[in-house]
Amino acid sequence: YLKKSGALIDMSQELWRGRGKYNAQDHVWIFPNNCKIEFGHCQTIKDLDNYYSAEYHYIGIDQAEQFTEEMYTFLFSRCRSSNPEISCHIVSSFNPVGIGRNWIKNRFFITTKNPDTKYPISEEIVYPNGEKKLMTYYRAYFPALVFDNPYVSDQYLLNLQQLPEAKRKALMNGDWNAFEGSFFDTWDYKFHVCKPFKIPEHWRKTISFDWGFNDPTCVLWFAEDKSTDTVYCYRELKINKTLDVELARMIFEISQNETIDCIYYPWDLDFVNGQTGVSMRYRMMNTWRDIRGMSYSMRVAAKERIKGWNAVRFLLSKKENGSPRLQIFDNCKYLIDTIPEQ
Repeated sequence: YLKKSGALIDMSQELWRGRGKYNAQDHVWIFPNNCKIEFGHCQTIKDLDNYYSAEYHYIGIDQAEQFTEEMYTFLFSRCRSSNPEISCHIVSSFNPVGIGRNWIKNRFFITTKNPDTKYPISEEIVYPNGEKKLMTYYRAYFPALVFDNPYVSDQYLLNLQQLPEAKRKALMNGDWNAFEGSFFDTWDYKFHVCKPFKIPEHWRKTISFDWGFNDPTCVLWFAEDKSTDTVYCYRELKINKTLDVELARMIFEISQNETIDCIYYPWDLDFVNGQTGVSMRYRMMNTWRDIRGMSYSMRVAAKERIKGWNAVRFLLSKKENGSPRLQIFDNCKYLIDTIPEQ
């Protein structure tokens, strides 16, 4: 991998030949001031063992999308210096494809914050004596497209054009929401996401949720504009380790000034607990009655996952006039990030 034609070692020969000495066996450049630039690889987790005793002041990672997050973050432990005058850095290049696509998108806030800006990340360090110290470092994402490279040939652009649509969007347009193999292959962030606006009171509103305790519980609020046959997802709630009765209270508190036509719930909420003799749906409905003597109309969602996914695919399709059937408010971050991953 290190010796592939046109890869980093070949490029380094063009840059540093005559300025330093290259040790081909160890893949290390040594310069007159005794500075070193070392090339390494990390194909598997096992390869991390090669770096346990290493100390680097600067680490550059090429094709970081081929790394797992564990592999990537481990290298932070190797970026260190005993000299306080040396500032250590890690710089990475990556594409919106590969096994690392999702953690990279989340780590660098790629679809949630503005690029070309450094964002502070604070971590609290607890010393053995109990002393706590807040430390801060920065993350930044600087996007660049293939069109920004003045050395890219027309032939290369033509080659990229031959790729499957999702991969072409990713590699040519830097589209982090393109996902090869996605079930929802019609998803388009620019087409399906909109800015929030005040939902008219007369629009029909519904809620749909999937419950989990250790896994995330996700609640979505929808409103339908019957004049245009457009559905809007205007609110979301993502939580975990929350009891069903607590979730019921949250839904009520968030929705108490709205008229909710129906709540669609997952079929497993109808299971009757062998100890209590009641289901989670029953407990939720009792919770709403106890709050203000009210209740919501509840309907069980389709049990078959493919049926549900096909319904979502229909909503993601265009209407005959080319407008979207479904639009999602841009503050529904979890839903927006999840759809392309299915």
